[in-house]
Amino acid sequence: MAAAAVALTASATIASATNLPNTAVRTGVGAKCNARGKCDAGLVYEHNRCVKENVPAGDKCGGPVKCYHDASCVKGTCLKYVCAGTRCGKYTKNQCYGDASCVKRTCLTYVAAGPCYGEHTNNECHGDASCVMGTCLAYVTAGTRCGEHTENQCYGDASCVKGTCLKFVAAGKRCGVHTDNQCYGNASCVGGKCATFVGVGKKCGGNRNT
Repeated sequence: MAAAAVALTASATIASATNLPNTAVRTGVGAKCNARGKCDAGLVYEHNRCVKENVPAGDKCGGPVKCYHDASCVKGTCLKYVCAGTRCGKYTKNQCYGDASCVKRTCLTYVAAGPCYGEHTNNECHGDASCVMGTCLAYVTAGTRCGEHTENQCYGDASCVKGTCLKFVAAGKRCGVHTDNQCYGNASCVGGKCATFVGVGKKCGGNRNT
């Protein structure tokens, strides 16, 4: 009789346990899990971990905290991708998109040539070019074409003479045809050599540079 009672009690316990609601402990952001239903409210199951998604620009991010689709995590903060011409940098929640870069707190697109940074463009000159009177001009060395109908400017110690970059050289250096040189200061090209003009009574000729 006692044995039968024990058996009935055990059967009742099993039956009631079968009907109990699921009381599995839910887990927070970053916690490991093995089922979708175990993550806390507002979290999603991703690669066996509870992850927080769709965090807006300006909020903290990293690891299991994922930014909204139009933003990315930069140094622990979600930043929104914005196009050229949009404000960026400090005090914004933006980062420049694609080939644009943040210059003076504005997203500017790098271009090799053409219109550049100014009132009516969102461009910044690329590489060895610089913005001259609203146009990107590339620095070129002596002997290279320059001036009108080009997008070049002479580099350093050269200047544009009749459409070609010529390098300034001192008296005594070669000049003229077949060189990329022009005489510096008060020297002139005489017979393929830079010579300095001197007054009456001064020595000249020979191996002198006059």
